[in-house]
This record gives sequence, structure tokens and C-alpha cells, in this order.
Amino acid sequence: LLMVEFYAPWCKHCQKLGPEYTAAANTLKENGVQAKLAKVDAIQNKALAKKEGLKGYPLIKWYRGGVDTDFYKYGREKETIVEWVTRKSAPSTVDLDSVEIAKTFIDENNVAVIGLFKNKDCDEEKIFKRVGYSLEDVKLGVTNSDELFKHFNVSEESAVIIFKKFEETQLKLEENLNFKSLKQFIKLNSTPHVVKYTEKEWKTIFHGKYSKHFFLWIKEKEEKNKEVIAAMRTVAKEFKDDIMFVLIETDEVDHKLLSNFFTIDNSEIPTFRTSNTKTENIYKYKPQNKDLTEENFRNFVTQFMAGSLKPDLKTQEIPKDWDKRELKELVGSTFSQVALNKARYVFVYFYSPTCGEPCEKLGPVIEKLAEKMKTRHNVITAQMNGADNEIEMFKIRSYPTLKLFKSGDNEVVEFKGKENTLEEFEEFLELNCRVNVRKSNSLRDRKGNHIKPAEEKSKKKAVRDEL
Repeated sequence: LLMVEFYAPWCKHCQKLGPEYTAAANTLKENGVQAKLAKVDAIQNKALAKKEGLKGYPLIKWYRGGVDTDFYKYGREKETIVEWVTRKSAPSTVDLDSVEIAKTFIDENNVAVIGLFKNKDCDEEKIFKRVGYSLEDVKLGVTNSDELFKHFNVSEESAVIIFKKFEETQLKLEENLNFKSLKQFIKLNSTPHVVKYTEKEWKTIFHGKYSKHFFLWIKEKEEKNKEVIAAMRTVAKEFKDDIMFVLIETDEVDHKLLSNFFTIDNSEIPTFRTSNTKTENIYKYKPQNKDLTEENFRNFVTQFMAGSLKPDLKTQEIPKDWDKRELKELVGSTFSQVALNKARYVFVYFYSPTCGEPCEKLGPVIEKLAEKMKTRHNVITAQMNGADNEIEMFKIRSYPTLKLFKSGDNEVVEFKGKENTLEEFEEFLELNCRVNVRKSNSLRDRKGNHIKPAEEKSKKKAVRDEL
């Protein structure tokens, strides 16, 4: 059992994680947990880091028996790491030897899954335990007791039953107990129609099977909100196969992180939003009609599912004289009008205030490039704080990132050079812009032919007239 952090020495996130990771390792050792924590310098071991799927820093993976079985995507505090590793190191199931123990197990968990197997250590029981290791937030119990088979009315040799306290329901699977079908059965049926937002449920909400979410922020103590919650539950049942509905009771839970993500101020509560997690981005949607009614919830969700809503994108205020500078400072609201200007080639440098040394080194080089490009009328150099501004096209996942938006069709070409030098940027633009970036005023038409400036044309005409 091994957790491995792949880090970069200059990464500020890695630097912040370092002491917490070390403290977690010490606590796990003191607690007698068998798992070990290790670190790999991804800069010194680039081939290994790439092989393990590194896309950004830090990357943390979990290995069981020498095989990677999971990515760690949760909190970076000592306590969260210790809790997660302790749980992953423990057996995946709890033995249930009597009806009394089974009842207690069901009562103590919002969702309880019990596997009943006539023959101890049979193939189905081994599969059940393997599935347990692959699930994060569901408790699994296992039994071979005839007493429990009789109590739960199971006549087959093997069966799996899901008990959901919050909906007072029970679901049973007695056939096709293979790994894939069993895991799917548990994941599909272990989530309630409405999930209450808590720190504990964060993993269930954002790393579960649902990519689409509906969020409702309310102040629990207000009496009128009982009708609002009832309306939400009704709509949730209609869309239960496609959307997870999440209730945030702001009087009871710390919601700052979630509210900041959706740019929601306390003065806006009660309110609601939807989100769609795709490969490249998390798209957030804000209702125009803010009525907290069943009809409005249903209409909003229906439009959301139909894809007819425009995402609500985070943006900073537009800087003063941003477009008067050689290096244009873009924000979310100005990105499209500049970067997607079909008459220009636009080279954009995406940075983050927490990026550290890589961005600190690159910033001055980009400023020099912008200064040098100012006489190339169809090349614009710009930069944008990608952490505090969002665009619909894609999400910037690592910094620094440099992308060229080509004139005409707005094709996006990412700069992937090894050296972030002025010369290499010039070569990149020369190759992709149909522009001789080392010549002043080197405009070209769609066929790549040089367009002579009006001044040059008039001079040649004057010479001909003199002759």
C-alpha cells in the first residue's frame, strides 16, 4: 500500500503541501497504518511522471500491490490525507455475523450495502471485496450467516442488498455478480435524490458518477424554505438519472468554497445554479428567473438539459487602458472580442498569481515580445489571469500556458516549445501566422502574399509618374 506525490520544487501548491504530507506520513506511522507515503521529483524524473499521467502539479496516486488503483483528488491537509489513507488501507468490508450486528450496521450508515454469500471466500465474495476497494463513500458488509439469509429473504446462493435510510428503500441484486455489473449497481443506487452539502459529501458530489448538478442555497431556519425543498425534491425525482441535486443549508455548513466557485454572495441567498463537468471545463449556469418554485426549477433544468443556456463565466473588472498597452491585459468579458478577432493573429499568455517561478521568468519575455510585435499590425500579444477569469472554449489547467488564436478560422495552436525565449516565440509565430515577424509591417493576404503598405504603393506610383 503506497501513496506517491509527484511534485515540482518550484510549484507553490507543492511547497504548501510538503509539510502537511510529511506530517500525515508521521501520523500514519504512529497510528500503525501499514501504508507508506513517498515523493517523486517530477522534474528530475520526467519520463516516470509522464508515464504515471502527470498533467499538473502535484499529482498524487494510490498503489495497491504495485498497481495504481486511484488518484487522490481531495483535501491537502494532514487530517484529510490521514483519514483517506487510513480508510483505503483498511479491509473493504465489515463482517456481519448476526442480525443484531447487521441492523446496527444499517442504522449507522445513510447507505449500507450487504453482500450475502453461502460459500465463504467464493468467487462472488472476492469480487464483492474488490469492488469495495474501488468505492469511496459506501460502506460494505459481508456475511455467510444462514440467519441473515433467512432474515433478508434471500434464496439464492449469492445476493447484494442496498439499504438507503434517507429514502427507506431496499434494492437487491441476485444475478450477474461480476465486477462491472456489481460496481455499477452500487454506484447507481447508492445516491439519494437530494444530497445535503457537507465537507464529507464533497467527494461524493464532485467525484462521483454525475457530471451534471443542480445546487440550491437556502437558509434552513426560514419556514418558507420547506416548500422550496419539497419543490426541489419533486423535480429531482424526475431527473434523477441525469442530474445530482444538492442542497446547501447555509446556516449549518461552511459553504464559502462552493459559493466562491459560483461567485455567489450571501446577499443572493436563497438562490440556485446548475453545472456541467466536461473534459475541458466545468460550465456553470445562472437562472434569469430567480423564483424558487417547482415550475421554475423544472423549466430551468429542462433548458439546461437541452443545452439552450449560456454558461455564467467568472471575470475580473476590465483594467484601465488595457487595450492601449502593447501587451493587452484580457479578462473573461473581453477575451472573445480580442482573441477571436478573425482579422488578427492573437498570441495569448495565460498566467496565474500562484504560478510562481515559471510565470515570474516568462512575464518579462512576453512583454519584450509584445513590444517587438507592435509594428506587426496583424499580430496581437495579450495575457490573461486564467485563475480569476473563465472562457467558454476551454479551461486552463496548468500555468504558464501559451496559445495562438489564428485569424480567419480562429484555429487554436498551443505553444509547446522547450525554451520560452524571445527567439523561439518569434519562430513559432513565423511558422503559424503567415507573417514575417522579423520584418516591420509584414501583412499578408489569405494566400500568404505580402500586402504592401499604402505609403509604399504611393511612393512607387510617384516614381512612375516622374518617369
